[in-house]
Amino acid sequence: MDAEKIQEKQEVFKHSAAIQIESKTSLLEEKIFNWLLAHAYDELLTRDIHSIRLQDLMRKLEYHSKNEAHLKAAITTLVSCSVEWNVLNKDNTRRWGVAALLASAEINHGVCTYGFAPHLRPILHHPTMYARISLVLQNRFKSKHSLRLWQVLLDYLGAKRHYGVGTAFVQKITGVGENASGNHPVRNFRTYHQSDRVFRIRF
Repeated sequence: MDAEKIQEKQEVFKHSAAIQIESKTSLLEEKIFNWLLAHAYDELLTRDIHSIRLQDLMRKLEYHSKNEAHLKAAITTLVSCSVEWNVLNKDNTRRWGVAALLASAEINHGVCTYGFAPHLRPILHHPTMYARISLVLQNRFKSKHSLRLWQVLLDYLGAKRHYGVGTAFVQKITGVGENASGNHPVRNFRTYHQSDRVFRIRF
């Protein structure tokens, strides 16, 4: 996929399984995964390896540091972080799976090549439950907790789920522990309604 195509990407359909994982990723890692997924999305089923210039990725992330080691560490975490899915087949049986968020990655001569696990590729490409993530808006988040909570809310709104979300669930997904100090907004987060299209998150 060339540089012009990545400039056209403004959003990505992110599978619920990739959102509702126990918080193991940082703010930068979350953003990198979303951009890499968007960049590869159209060719997820037809190509094993995808490529993007590192400078293009950094520009899209609004990553202004020259610390490439930090980027490499973030990509390494994505390779070591697992995601599980448990989907319903047409015959009403369950299909369970597990894979790394990224199967592999390599940076050579300023180009980052990467791939997704064979089992995960169709799950990501044809998500039955997903959130539509704005790639531009995600860059405005300065906290991994707020970014993950925003994604969870979008996931539930997209699925038209009308039931409440417990604090314990949100703490697990966002990474805010039970013993977090201070009056954290997540402590008071209980439910929201499908009709609420605008919400504010301050972390």
